[in-house]
Amino acid sequence: MSANVLNVTKKELRANIAKLIKRMIPKDKESESALVCERFLNHPAYRDSKRISIYVDISDEIGTKKIINDICNSGRECFIPRYEKSDMKMLKLKCLEDLDSLDKNKENILQHSLVDDAEDAMKTGGLDLVVVPGRAFTLNGKRCGRGKGYYDKYLRELKKLSPHCKTVGLAFGCQIVHDLPMDEHDEPLDYVIHPRP
Repeated sequence: MSANVLNVTKKELRANIAKLIKRMIPKDKESESALVCERFLNHPAYRDSKRISIYVDISDEIGTKKIINDICNSGRECFIPRYEKSDMKMLKLKCLEDLDSLDKNKENILQHSLVDDAEDAMKTGGLDLVVVPGRAFTLNGKRCGRGKGYYDKYLRELKKLSPHCKTVGLAFGCQIVHDLPMDEHDEPLDYVIHPRP
């Protein structure tokens, strides 16, 4: 499949999934989000991890505040993304209350400010687990993100430092698809947690 066809297909997939999420009633979003979070907190990949990076959710993603709170209150280390042009860093978050002091970037995502001296996971031992956002997922770990490649690039670099690191995606039921296009730059996930039985 040519890169052009692949990108058009991914663009259409992103748009279709965005519409499905937008159509979800708030009660269903909340219940699916709660179920996915509960499944994540009981997953062996989480239980066996000490250094975890996780996205700070926006309105069309599985909520992560409960997970962030559990990471911070269970003696684990929590890292959240900071987006800088075409790169991303995972910077340490000390506790859930620290979210209130973070800045919003142009995509309305909470992140550490440029002057923040938060610990960078890549410079202090890597990570055991990365919770990855996405637009669409397959049950066998294929993922379609938002199209900027932040996570794919970061995961390739992280695997050099932390080859043991596991990856997991959190998805609403409507984000699970039978198959999706992947190219050589796309990093598959180890696990996808969703609300379906």
